[in-house]
Amino acid sequence: MALGFAQKAVVVANERVLLIRKSIEDHHNPLKWEFPGGKIEDHEPLDDGLRREVHEEVGIEVVPGRPLALWSWNLGFGQGAARVIAVSRQCEALTTEVSLSHNLRTDHIDSFAWIPLDQVCTIDLMPTARAAILASIRRLAEAGSDHWQWSLLCSVGAGRTEKLDLCPNLVGSRVLDLFKDL
Repeated sequence: MALGFAQKAVVVANERVLLIRKSIEDHHNPLKWEFPGGKIEDHEPLDDGLRREVHEEVGIEVVPGRPLALWSWNLGFGQGAARVIAVSRQCEALTTEVSLSHNLRTDHIDSFAWIPLDQVCTIDLMPTARAAILASIRRLAEAGSDHWQWSLLCSVGAGRTEKLDLCPNLVGSRVLDLFKDL
């Protein structure tokens, strides 16, 4: 089984997080949302790889920061499927003017959005990344940023709320403990 490593950028500006949506042509997660980023090339420095991926996908420049969550998924089906291990990282945006013009056709990205932080759990997120996306945002909220604050309660429609630290599919504290000293 092949093994790959990916990094995803958690970019927050004006109490909104940048997400990208996969196009209908994506064979694995059509019309699902996720953080921008992707697989790191062999022997590529981690920060350089994340900067490259974010620029290719959304055209912005970022400064990679600390890790927030860790997860994995199979890319493909059957015994030949590659295993991808991913980490989301807090990133500072040097520019926020998003453009999909640098996008590679194989990225299968059809749109982007700056989603209000308290609405992320209402978006149709990639199933394999949902828990990590919510955990990443929770981790930022727990750290208490000077730039934004938000309730850990997310609106999920019909007057209901979902407390992120009680979300049943959330990445457990065991995984987040890996990063507690960073």
